[in-house]
Amino acid sequence: MISFHRPADPSTRLLRRTLRQVRGPFLRSVGWAAVRQCAFLAMPWLLGRAVDAGVRSGSPVGALPYVAAFLAAACVEYAGMRGWQLWATLADNQAGTRLRTRLLSAVLAVDSDTLQRRTGTSGDLTTRATRDVDTVLVWIHGLTTWVVIGLTALVLVPAIGGLDPLLLLVAAATVPVLLVLNRVFPPLFGRRAELLADAHGARSAAVAELLGALLPLRGVG
Repeated sequence: MISFHRPADPSTRLLRRTLRQVRGPFLRSVGWAAVRQCAFLAMPWLLGRAVDAGVRSGSPVGALPYVAAFLAAACVEYAGMRGWQLWATLADNQAGTRLRTRLLSAVLAVDSDTLQRRTGTSGDLTTRATRDVDTVLVWIHGLTTWVVIGLTALVLVPAIGGLDPLLLLVAAATVPVLLVLNRVFPPLFGRRAELLADAHGARSAAVAELLGALLPLRGVG
């Protein structure tokens, strides 16, 4: 039977495997982020209800239940933010430890000559252990942000439309601008980052060669 399913490229497989390995703390960060954003979105509504209740009753006493609810939502929002950052940080730290351990294991499994032929320079390994791993960690840490974005859109879009459909049209008009910016600048930044990474790799290799030649030169002197 012929399969038309295209296998994922190595980078995609690496990201998926890394995310599966830290799915416990990652899912906890997603849950805390959802709690935080729900409380954050409830706070303006509670504040508005408190003001309306105080105006209608002509006394601050009428606003007290909503003020208490607002303070409770603020506490929940703070706890949610703390939990979100805690578990997201644990997830990317665990992922970084696993990736650097795999890289170090691969380096220790081969001799220096083979490693030099495969990577070209030791600076390439330095780049992989720092910039490339950090890129994966930023990706994992930022995934939870999509939960916040999704909840915000789910709540704010109907709310803005309920206030005035024209406001919703103004908000929708900004979407093409954001799409163009995200289409143009990330590839441009990526090319510049690759050039910078190559320069850092060459510099690291030169420093390693100079340090390696230091003792022989001192002996010759």
